[in-house]
Amino acid sequence: MIMRTFLLGSLAFVLLPLIASADELSFKTARGNEYCAGGSVDITENVSGDIVAAGGNVIITGSAGNEVLAAGGTVHMLGKTRGDARIAGGNVIIDNEIGGEAVIAGGGIKLLPRAIIKSDLAAAAGDISVEGTIGGDARIIGGKVTINGTIKRNVDIKARRLVIGKNAVIIGTLRYEAPQEAQIEQGAVIKGEKIFALKKFVLPHMKLRRFLWAWWVVKLLATATAALVIYFSLRKKTEEFTLLALKRFSSELLTGFIVLVVIPAAILVLFITFVGWLLALIGVFFYIAFLMVSAVLGGVVLSGLTGRYMIKKEPYITWPVILLGVFLYQIAGLIPVLGWLFKLVFFLTALGTLSHLVYMRLREMSSPGASA
Repeated sequence: MIMRTFLLGSLAFVLLPLIASADELSFKTARGNEYCAGGSVDITENVSGDIVAAGGNVIITGSAGNEVLAAGGTVHMLGKTRGDARIAGGNVIIDNEIGGEAVIAGGGIKLLPRAIIKSDLAAAAGDISVEGTIGGDARIIGGKVTINGTIKRNVDIKARRLVIGKNAVIIGTLRYEAPQEAQIEQGAVIKGEKIFALKKFVLPHMKLRRFLWAWWVVKLLATATAALVIYFSLRKKTEEFTLLALKRFSSELLTGFIVLVVIPAAILVLFITFVGWLLALIGVFFYIAFLMVSAVLGGVVLSGLTGRYMIKKEPYITWPVILLGVFLYQIAGLIPVLGWLFKLVFFLTALGTLSHLVYMRLREMSSPGASA
C-alpha cells in the first residue's frame, strides 16, 4: 500500500512540470513547414509547406500548401490542405478540403457537409459520420458508421452498425461486413453493387492490444537495462549529464528541439549535393544513435528530478532511483497526448544535454591547448 501510494504520488509530481508548461511551442522552417505542440494549439496562418501539430486541443484554420500531420485529444481540421492529411485524436472533425488522401483514426470522426477529400479515405474509429464528399475510394472501420454524403468510387466498410442516410450518394460498389444488414434510408442512392457479408464485428485494436502490452514490457526492460549499463559503466559522466540537464532544463529542452528539427534538414541538404552524400550518410548514423541514446537518457533525466526530491542531496542518481525514473517515464507514455508530450519534454532535454556535452568535448579537443 505504501509503495503504491509512493509510485502514484511520484507520477503525479513528475507530471506537474508538463501540465504547468503546456503552452504552445511553435517552430517554422525555411522550407515553409510549421511545427506546433502544446496543451492547446491554434494554427491560424497559412503555411506554404507542411503543418505538423500535436496537443490536447488542436485547431487548424490556416491552409497548408502541402500535407498535414496532426494528433491530439480533439483535432479540428477547418483549413484546406493541398496534399494528404494524417490525423489521429480522441475526436476528429473535418470541415474543409483535403487535396490528397486522408488517413484518420480516433474515438469519433466527423466529416461535415463542407468536407471534401479529393482522393481516398481510410478511417477507423468508434463512431464515424461522413456527410462530406470523398473523391476516391473509402475504407472504413468503426463501431457505428453513418454515410450521409457523396462517395464517388467504391466503399469498403467493417462496422457493428451501418446507416446509409437519405442524402447519401455512392457511385461505386458498397461492400460491407456487419452483424446485420445496413439501415438504408429512403432517398439514398447506391449506383453500384451492394455486397453484404454477415460477420461478427471485432475492433482490430482488441487483437493488437495484447501485442502492444507485450511490446511495452519488452521496451521497459530494454530501456531499464540500457540505463543501468550506462550508469554503472559511466557513473561520473551520468551524474554530470543529469546535473547539467536539471540545471539548464529549459535551455537544453530548446536545444533538443532545434537538434531534432535542424539536423535532418542539414542532412537532406547534404544528400542533394554532389560531394556531401557521404557526410550525409555518416550524419544519419550519428543522428539515429543520438536519438536512441536520448530515448534512454530521457528516463535518466526524470530519475534525476525524482531523486532530487527523494534524496535531497547530491548525487541524486542511484540505481534504484534510475529504475523508478525509467518506470515512471514508460508509464507516462501510456497516457494519451499528455503522456506523450511529457516523454517528449524529457527526451528533448536529454537530446539537448547530450548534444551540449558532445559540443563542449569537441571544443576542448580542438582548442590549441588540447594535448595530442
